[in-house]
Amino acid sequence: MLGNVMGTILKKVVQEVQNRNRSNPNVKTADASVFDNIVGRFKNRQQQADDPATSYTPSQEEFCDDLCNELDEVQTSNAADANVETADSSVFADMKAQIEALKAQVNAQANEPTINSMPLPELNTMEAAPSSNAVGMMATTNSNGGSLAFRTAPDMGAPTHSIRIPEYSQMKVLGYSQNSINLDGVNSRFAQVEYNGQVGWVLEAYLGINE
Repeated sequence: MLGNVMGTILKKVVQEVQNRNRSNPNVKTADASVFDNIVGRFKNRQQQADDPATSYTPSQEEFCDDLCNELDEVQTSNAADANVETADSSVFADMKAQIEALKAQVNAQANEPTINSMPLPELNTMEAAPSSNAVGMMATTNSNGGSLAFRTAPDMGAPTHSIRIPEYSQMKVLGYSQNSINLDGVNSRFAQVEYNGQVGWVLEAYLGINE
């Protein structure tokens, strides 16, 4: 399951590329419908990958390759549409570069050691950012209107529990991972939490500590 986090990352990638295109005086601004088409195609791919009823079960690396193929199709259809100005090729090149960076990040995550086999007492004494003082405290999720994948290990490629965590859910923080991912320009570790009697991992960026 690719999960809601991947979808959130992709949406932000598209927004960042669109903002760079708008702010670049040397490149004409692409029609908004081009970006809408990209978001729609990415969303459809994610829904297919997350639907257990479909036979589409790519790895995250394969999923990134499929997104690049979707970009090629959007570029081709845009060039053939007489009613919409053709976007500069740099827009699609920038988008592909971001997808390739995400792909490289996924590969790096797959090669990093995880701490899911470490005993709980060691988790509470790990070196981490100041937010580690939240260990043992309650937190509330803020997932931008969606739900969070509840992973079995601190890794984007790790399997998920059968349940997803709705927005504004309450959970107890048990510890933090040593590894992190770059989410919208900010490094986010994984937090080990207890939710509805199950222990798993969510991205720290989507947690608000209850003071």
